Amino acid sequence: MIATQSPHSNGKVIRIINARLVGKQTNALFDIELADGRVQTINPAVARDDCTTSTVEFIGQTDLDGSKVVDLRGNFLAPSLVDHHVHSAAWTHHTRRLDLSNQASAAGVLQVVAERLLGESGSETLVGCGFRVGAWPDLEALNLFNLDRIAANRPVALICSDLHSMVCNTAALNFLNIPVDEYADGWLREKPCFDATVQLGDVGDEKLDEWIAEMALQAAAKGVTEIVDFEMNHNIRNWTRRIQQKGFRTLRVRAGMYQPHINDAISRGLKTGDTIPETAGLLTVGPYKIITDGSLGTQTAFCHAVYPGTQNRGLWIYPDETLQSMAEYGTKNSLTLAIHAIGDQANHRTLRILDSLSPPSLSGSSIEHAQLVSENDVHLFKKLGLIASVQPEHLNDDRELCGRYWPHSTGRAFAFKSLLDAGVVLKLGSDAPVAALDPWRAIAAAVSRCRGAVDAGGEFADGFHPEQKIGRADAWIGSTSNGKAAVSVGDVADFCVLESDPLNCDLEQLRNMKVLGTMLGGNWTFKLENE
Repeated sequence: MIATQSPHSNGKVIRIINARLVGKQTNALFDIELADGRVQTINPAVARDDCTTSTVEFIGQTDLDGSKVVDLRGNFLAPSLVDHHVHSAAWTHHTRRLDLSNQASAAGVLQVVAERLLGESGSETLVGCGFRVGAWPDLEALNLFNLDRIAANRPVALICSDLHSMVCNTAALNFLNIPVDEYADGWLREKPCFDATVQLGDVGDEKLDEWIAEMALQAAAKGVTEIVDFEMNHNIRNWTRRIQQKGFRTLRVRAGMYQPHINDAISRGLKTGDTIPETAGLLTVGPYKIITDGSLGTQTAFCHAVYPGTQNRGLWIYPDETLQSMAEYGTKNSLTLAIHAIGDQANHRTLRILDSLSPPSLSGSSIEHAQLVSENDVHLFKKLGLIASVQPEHLNDDRELCGRYWPHSTGRAFAFKSLLDAGVVLKLGSDAPVAALDPWRAIAAAVSRCRGAVDAGGEFADGFHPEQKIGRADAWIGSTSNGKAAVSVGDVADFCVLESDPLNCDLEQLRNMKVLGTMLGGNWTFKLENE
């Protein structure tokens, strides 16, 4: 059910007592007073008896002066978290589709699909997702012919984990109104895949909004109060509906826009950072998203070197002059840019085009992903004031693919420390559903470059290119809602309550952080029931 409370406190005073503060003295206790949805005071805690860390006591009664009291009993109060790159509708669909993430061969995928079809009746399209193609010995067997063999009449569409390609049977291509003779092997890549994904995700506003509400509550349980949403539908329109008509109050949303939607915002006089009226302060205009190349797994990331055994360097979607014109148009209309660039040549060309913009891109513009960057290009991020919006969990998911497709460049893949050392601001996200909407996994991946106990004693026990590990404070600040390590006076009351200190706990505690509560604008969006 969608939460219905206001995100702001409307003059209500809240006292949070006996809190340890992440980023402050670890053992010191503080009392914090909130009013009007902001932090008013932070003071050393008044001495009290019976303060333990065994539980959080969310006190329900009201003091005589009308203020509410929340006793954290020595647990940690921290800024809440932001996921800087989410595809919200795709994430909600992903959790409801046939999960193929554990498959490591075409034969395995086909078997799982066949077994699912045997257990079902009906004619609706079966959509599978999550499989990550790599060194599969039989990859060519995952094609239209073999899907037709096990599903002659029912549409089947299987979406790769990177969202940049899918394979369909004949019935699915017909359903999607895609000419079979143009895609004889059933594979759709890049724009045809994106368009098909949008069509497959059309379940109607009512159902999608309910699913989005569930996704938001799951995010709140991770300590998240904000997302930057790059869903390919009309984000401002859709999120306005959810907030105004459905009473959505669980997350702040920065709504990213693509080419088909920016003119609607521009015609309304909207610019990046503007709050959409009558959305309870939750919905703001996000950046203008431009995709310049593909992905590593689909071998469409645009690179200087060819992919081994091929003459393919990947896909550069726009001519340089077109990309420059698009970037200038967005900038002149007061939109920050969020430019998808994964391969090193895509990053190289994008950076040089942005370097020639007049006027220059706005502060807050970003390169999304920046997965493979040439050493000579790193300084341009800093010179241009660009944010590197990265998804650390991808380095764990794609490390084998890096070795296969970028064999001579793996040291430049996910080069977070090189970017930080050059003075570049890092913002962390998930690219959900490509990785889970879980900032704790992202932070842990950035600081360890491994999967923790899963990698113990293995090839990546010390991490994938451990020289590119970043400090815990840098990863933490790249994920917090206030862009700082600690809660400060004047901050919006967007918090999470944690059992452990993320700056000092062990790696497994960090990766599996226990969130006890999440507060947005002074109201709880998640509370773990007292044990």
